[in-house]
Amino acid sequence: MIIYTNFQLYTPEVDETPGLNIGYLISDEGVDWYECQSEFSDVTMKIGFDATGLIRTCSMDVSMLWPVGLSVAEVAVADLPEGFSGAEKWSFDGKAVIAREYTQEELIALANSKKQKLMAAATSAIAPLQDAVDIGEATDTEIALLKAWKKYRVLLNRIDTSSAPDIEWPPAPDNN
Repeated sequence: MIIYTNFQLYTPEVDETPGLNIGYLISDEGVDWYECQSEFSDVTMKIGFDATGLIRTCSMDVSMLWPVGLSVAEVAVADLPEGFSGAEKWSFDGKAVIAREYTQEELIALANSKKQKLMAAATSAIAPLQDAVDIGEATDTEIALLKAWKKYRVLLNRIDTSSAPDIEWPPAPDNN
């Protein structure tokens, strides 16, 4: 397994491309990013991870990475956990890719974000139903659906996100 740590921008002693605006990276091991790319296999996943181990980027093609402030490791595809997406839901512990462990603050922030999205969807569903009621054009089905969406929005509003991840989200009303 190849691992290079903490790539940072630098200026080479001899600039072979004068006049061109090219960024160069060097690892803590003193290895230039462009020079080390040929060491990586074409059939492995290359992951860019930060100082906490959080995977920030990944690609099978190492040239697709620009790991400023990141370390890069090569991981055999067979060693990736089932469902690996690389989308900041995973960490690298120095040997393996593992599911990310969120802090309580991060779990609360995720729950708040979900709550806001669900509230926005409920408000969006309520608006045309409320319009139909307001102008006296609502069907019995629309009136019932409006009540269901409003009840759902009230239940969402009462959710205490500080108990994340142990939140029982109410089901959204069926629009049929």
